[in-house]
Parts: sequence; C-alpha cells; structure tokens
Amino acid sequence: MTIWKNALLGLFLASAGVYGCEGPVGPPGLPGETGEAGPPGENGEAGPPGPGVDAATRPFVTTGAGLKLSIQNAAIDQGGVVTVSFTITDGAGVPLDLHGVYTTGAVAPKFVVSWLGDPLTSGAPGAYTAYTLQNYKSADGTKNAMLPDSDTGGSFAEVGEGQGTYTYTFGTTLSNVDGSKTHTVGVWASRTFQGAEYVVNQTFDFVPDGSPVTNIRDIATTAACNQCHNPLAQHEDGTQRREVKLCVLCHTQQASDVSNGNSLDLGVMIHKIHRGKTLPSVVAGMKYELTEDDATLDDHSGTWFPGAVQNCVMCHQGTQGKDAWQKYPTRAYCGSCHDGTSFTSTYPSWQHLHPGGVQNDDSICWQCHIPQGTQNAIVNSHAISATMPNAPVIDIAITSVQSTAPGDVPIVHFTVTKNGSALDILSTPLASMSVVLAGPTTDYTQTEPIQYTIQGSGATGTLAQDGQVGSYTYTFPAPIDPGATGTYAIGMEGWINDPVYTSLRYASLNPVVYVAVTDQFAAPRREVVDRTKCNSCHYDLNAHGGGRRSPEYCVMCHTSNKVNDQRVARYEVADTTANSVSFQVMVHKIHRGNQLAQGYVLGGYPGPTQSNPGGTPIDFGTVEFPGNQKACWACHSGTSYMLPLPGDQIPVKTAQVLQCNDAPLVSGQYCTDRSVANEAYLAPAGAACTGCHDAQSTVAHAQIMTSQQGVESCETCHGLGKQWDVQAVHTLPP
Repeated sequence: MTIWKNALLGLFLASAGVYGCEGPVGPPGLPGETGEAGPPGENGEAGPPGPGVDAATRPFVTTGAGLKLSIQNAAIDQGGVVTVSFTITDGAGVPLDLHGVYTTGAVAPKFVVSWLGDPLTSGAPGAYTAYTLQNYKSADGTKNAMLPDSDTGGSFAEVGEGQGTYTYTFGTTLSNVDGSKTHTVGVWASRTFQGAEYVVNQTFDFVPDGSPVTNIRDIATTAACNQCHNPLAQHEDGTQRREVKLCVLCHTQQASDVSNGNSLDLGVMIHKIHRGKTLPSVVAGMKYELTEDDATLDDHSGTWFPGAVQNCVMCHQGTQGKDAWQKYPTRAYCGSCHDGTSFTSTYPSWQHLHPGGVQNDDSICWQCHIPQGTQNAIVNSHAISATMPNAPVIDIAITSVQSTAPGDVPIVHFTVTKNGSALDILSTPLASMSVVLAGPTTDYTQTEPIQYTIQGSGATGTLAQDGQVGSYTYTFPAPIDPGATGTYAIGMEGWINDPVYTSLRYASLNPVVYVAVTDQFAAPRREVVDRTKCNSCHYDLNAHGGGRRSPEYCVMCHTSNKVNDQRVARYEVADTTANSVSFQVMVHKIHRGNQLAQGYVLGGYPGPTQSNPGGTPIDFGTVEFPGNQKACWACHSGTSYMLPLPGDQIPVKTAQVLQCNDAPLVSGQYCTDRSVANEAYLAPAGAACTGCHDAQSTVAHAQIMTSQQGVESCETCHGLGKQWDVQAVHTLPP
C-alpha cells in the first residue's frame, strides 16, 4: 500500500508542476521509505572471453610426485615494481597448475628480493640488504620488529595455457633502487602430493639496468651444510628453506632477534649456533637463544659441533669461502665465535679486551691476523691435524701376526712410515703406540679392553726391528687366553705430537687385522658403520685425544659388556648407575641427544678422584642432531641396520647399578668400597633400537618380546615387508 501512495503523490505533484503557476523550487523532501525488492531482472549479454580456458573445457592433466621450479627472469621497473617469471613442473617435468585445479597438488610459492652491496675495500664480499619485511613479535608479546621475510600482497598471472609458466608481481613496491647493483630474487615453494610434501628453493641473480651479473656472494654452500644436515631445512615446521643462497637473502646485517637483540646475520648466527656449548658466553653461564617461528625461544647453548669447531673449511666451501675466513677477518664474524673478546673499552667481567686494544672498525684486522705462516696466523691457529698446512702423515700397517692359537704369545709384524718414508721409531720413538686384542669376532665379549703399550708411558712387551728400518715386531707380554675360540682381532694406534702446536697429534689410521685362533680361516667381524659416512659430518673422526679414528677399532673396546663404571661419579650414595658404553648403545644415544626420553650422561676424563668424586660428567642429552634421525643409512654400512641381525651376538649390558659399601655414607665424599648390585641386559636388536627409542615403555616392549632363552621376536613386526618394517618407518620426507 505504501508504494502506491507514494506513486499517487508523485503524479499529483507532477500535475501541479504542469498546470499550476510557476514558483520557486522548494527544498528537497524527506526521503521516502524503502520499498520491497522487485523481481530479478533478465540476465545481461555475455561479456568477452577472459584469459585461459573455461574450467569445463580445459582438460585435467595427470601428474606425478615431486616439484621443480625454475626462474626464467626477474625485473624491476622504474616505479619499483618487481616481477618474476617462473615455471613449475612435477618431478618428471610435467607442467603444474599453480592452484591445483587442472593438476593434482596446488603449489604455494613465496618470494623475497634483496640487493647485494659491492665488495669491501679489503676485498671481502659485499652483504645483502632485504627489501621485503614482516612484523615479528617477541616470545612474551611485548616487542615488535620488522624483519626480512617473504613478500605479501603480490599477484600471480598464468602465461599461456597449461605450460606451468607464471609471473609473480610483488606486493611490495621498492624505493631507492640502485639499478646497477646485483639483485637476487629467492623463492621457496611446496606441493603436497599423495600425503607427501615436496619442497623446492631457487634464487635468481640479475642487475635491474640489464648489465651482466659480476658481483656475487658465495661463502658457505648448501652441499657443505648437507654433509651433516640431511637436508638443511628451517622455518615452516623445519621443511621449507633449504638453500644457503636463499637463507642469506633474509639473514642480513639489518636483522636482529626480536626477543633479545641477537644478530640474525647468517655468518654471526651460524657461528654462534655451531660453537654452542663452547661459546665463551655460554661457558660463563649465559644462554644463546633465538626466537622461532612460533615466537618461542630455542636454546642453542648445548649444541655440539660434530668435529673440531675451528675447522672453518668444513662449511666455507663456496667460491669465496676459503678467502673469506682466511683473508678478511672482521669483528662481527670472528667475534661471533670468540665472543669473549671485546672490541670496546666497556665490557662485562666474562669478556677481555682485544689484545690489540679498542678496535673501532675492521680496517686493520688483517695486519695482525694474516692468513698463514705464523703461529697466530688464521689458518694455523684454526688448524686441526687434518687441515694443518704440511701436516705429516703417519701410517702404521700390520703385515702379519704369528702365534695366535689359544695360550700362544702373539708376535705382530708391522711397518711405520712418515709421509711415505720408513720411520725409525727405535731411535725416535712415537709419542704413543699401543696394540689391542679382542675376540671372538662373532661378538667381542671382554668387559675391559686387552691393550698393551708399545711406546710411551707404561710400555710393556718387546719391540724389535724386523730386518730393515721401518719394519718391526712386537711380542705381547702375555699369552692369548687358553679358552679363546673362533677368530680374534688385533688393532693398533700411534701418533706423534706437533713440536710447535703441542695440542695437535698426527695419528695413524687404526690398522685392524683378523687372526684365526681356533677357526680354520679368520672370520672378520661384521662391518656395521662406515667411517667414510662418519667423516661426512665429523670430517676426521677421532676420539680419546685423536688416536682412535676408526669404528672398526673403536668397537674392540666398546663391547657389548662394557659400562661406564670406571668414569661414573663415585660419591658416597646408596646407588650409582653406570650407563652402557657398548658401541651400538652409546653411538645411538649420543646421536639421539636431546630427543632422548631418559637422557645420557657419561663420566669423561679425568675420572673420579678423592679430591673430585664427581669426575668429569659429560651430558650427551644436550646434543642436537643436525639432520633427520630416521636416516640410519647416514652412518650404517649397507643394510646393517635392517632385521634380522646376524646370529651369535651376545646380550648387551645396558646398565650396571653400583652400591657404595662405605659406612656411614657421607654426602659429597668419595666412595672407597663399591660393588655391583645388579645389572640390566637387552638382546642385541632391542639394545640397538632402544639406544634411540629409550622411553621406558619401549624398553619394556623390547624386554617382553624377548624369550627367556634370549630369542627376539622383533623381525615378526619390524622385518622386511612387515607392518612396521624398519626401512618403512624410517623413510625420510621428500
């Protein structure tokens, strides 16, 4: 009714305007009430066709697993607008639809762009500055900071149809662009296919004015990182960013941690993380923490570098890497490892002033810190035995062994060379040389190693020249056990000390030979760990002062029956648990580190004394393994980690409880009388697997699944092709 009333009123007023006298225009009337919606109108004519093909006619393309991304070009126009052209395909090269409509699995790329400064006057590579920034919050939510990160607000456009080619236009408009500088676009992208996430990183260098790229930054490489990290992966749940060339685009000198101000410059941050527990600041009682993606703080103070942290060449493998650490010392980068050194006149008590006094800039660092040639030169002061310039090579080789039957006194024939030439060790003895006997090779059984010193403190037995200089015999001071059976192993170690750098030892690789005791032919022990694989991360595997360099030799002492009873703390307390140092238990636990449910502490050297009953405890529960711990093959030789294990292996002593018999027990005092209260054992497979999977329930599972006769049923469920096949459950993400 209201609509009609308004309509009649309108007609009346219109009539008055036509037929009445013309007067001045009145003020506008009050707005009328909104009427009810009318029926929908007819559809308009179809507009012109848009880009691409209608979803109903564009065919779906079958694709496979994987993700490849290639950047074809990048440009910055006069207005500061950045565009990137790129192509995406599956692992076999089949083009992908970015949005996952016409192919399986959408692709999610994120972009960053940074510019590279010119080389410094010293010749050192220039540093990146990022254009794209995002807001980050501190762990407690009280602080904000704009830090380099991916671009936001950009747009994608498909080029052509079904070719997998796109352009991305940045949402960030750049200002103050120097078109003559090297610029780098980085992208990280992911695609999920059949439940697996595939990740790719790419970078593209260009000069906006079209000039050729001549200025680059290439210090550390992804390949060098992936010697330990398998693979390098950070951010977005530790999966997305995997290339050093990408990392350096955001981890620039302009970036600092929102929570504590720690520098996020890649060189500074990585040096500190890798030095970890030996950072002077950490040794002084402080922490080295960084804010993670979820705004929580991650403490890197317990990080163990898997080799000698001063071995700069381990990571610096880029085209500029060697020169960077040798020739271009700086306060920021050198001071990140050596953070106990202050370059200013005001510093906390745990620091000391640089020996050369206050340093206001880096301009004269190189005058004192020359690359090499003197004791304090950079290369020399950072050297380890394996990297010291002109380091001598000592080689001990066992040529034969006589008298190896039960009750016989063995005679070992061996040679010693230095840099390939025969070495007269009778006139110039080695600093140390010894021999180890272990058996049988089916599984070494001794609780304590049978070891004799040939040269050095406490030498026993008889050393003699065997014909010409460089060839020798060593006669054991005691016979082989009359009850010995099977095959035994004989190994040796020996080294010389550097006359100037007294902390450096140049040690031979450990020769190990196998001799028949009661077997008709010698049967070598199974190979479980590959030293070459160890050295991928450890660079030069060595322990106990540097003389023990081969897993084949290590396992002769770290036997299934060996526990840490001689080094564990010796206080006057009712019970003390000595953990296993059997090789399969110890190495698994050390590498599992901070992921262990029950931790792992061993007594180190020196052991407990009357004046120090606690000895030297080493907490391996803080170790941060740098890769994916599922990768058993990263250390194991062949398929030695697969079930079933070879037969004839003995149970592993996983722990020994020691009771102190002193009376009364006085807190903090040294226990003079200690005995074994009880011992725990696990069958071989259970011991190895619970070295990593050490939750009490898992240990109980291994115990329950072992018969009273010591037979393990692990293979039933964890054998090849079974429901929880070892290989299948340890599969790494792509």
